[in-house]
Amino acid sequence: MRGVPLSRTPPKAVGDQLRKEVGFGCPVPGCGSPYLELHHFDPPWKTENHHNPAGMVALCRDHHPSADAGAFTLDQLREFKRNGADTAIKGRFDWRRRDLLLVLGSNFIYQQMNVIKLNDIDVVSFSRDDAGYILLNANIPSVLPDDRAVIEENIWHNVGAPKTLRCPPSGKELFIEYHNGDYLSIEFFEIDNAEGLRNRYEHAHGLPIPFPITTVEINLMVQGTNIDINPKYSSISRGIMRNCFMSHNGGYAINYSDAAWKFRQNSAKYIDVRRPRNAACLCGSGLRYKHCHGAIG
Repeated sequence: MRGVPLSRTPPKAVGDQLRKEVGFGCPVPGCGSPYLELHHFDPPWKTENHHNPAGMVALCRDHHPSADAGAFTLDQLREFKRNGADTAIKGRFDWRRRDLLLVLGSNFIYQQMNVIKLNDIDVVSFSRDDAGYILLNANIPSVLPDDRAVIEENIWHNVGAPKTLRCPPSGKELFIEYHNGDYLSIEFFEIDNAEGLRNRYEHAHGLPIPFPITTVEINLMVQGTNIDINPKYSSISRGIMRNCFMSHNGGYAINYSDAAWKFRQNSAKYIDVRRPRNAACLCGSGLRYKHCHGAIG
């Protein structure tokens, strides 16, 4: 009796290992794209079906077909594994739609451009290109003075040093987690009809929206704060409406400020040796520069 054929999709642990190995960006010199696929090269998949990470490497969706066609030697592929990406992660977040239904804190929010704002930081929002397609803006906050991801209109501008980053070629998911536990997850789902919407969200009844629709689920965790936002609840939104439907709201779905939150991500842009030590810090914390980003070196 023949066994079940091995799926070409590797186990999650193997994919995580290979993406981390190359620094979460394509290791082909000068590339750095975060849209990674997993290439079997030693031996090739057509020769032997396997998921041995020693004979695999993460490559972007442009360079993976090139590798399959023999563009790189075995020595070059091994060098890619050893050296990882030689440039900062860069690229576009390609998932684009005109209509979106946010699922946030158990609420459904249709065509909402402004999503999460915390202490005047535009954490998650959307804008539109000239053709009307929706573009993602993201700025992950942190209480640590470390680099965190910044995406402006689908373009990656910063990533930092994540523990895990998943940004598959389908463009339907962005998951980025850091070693202290900060993370942001944005996932898109195509829903064909009202029944499909109810199957995924049991409290979705009679929503006045067109189908098919793309739903967007957002998860955000900022360690050292009480910020825990996901599709089912929000730990910072006590007292707001739940299980409600909103449409074309001009404000932010979640907009909170808390003096106890001292966000310091991407702090290098605030450090200025010429700034008076007793002046207010440019980060807006309310502290003197010498007690805030001036103390970070």
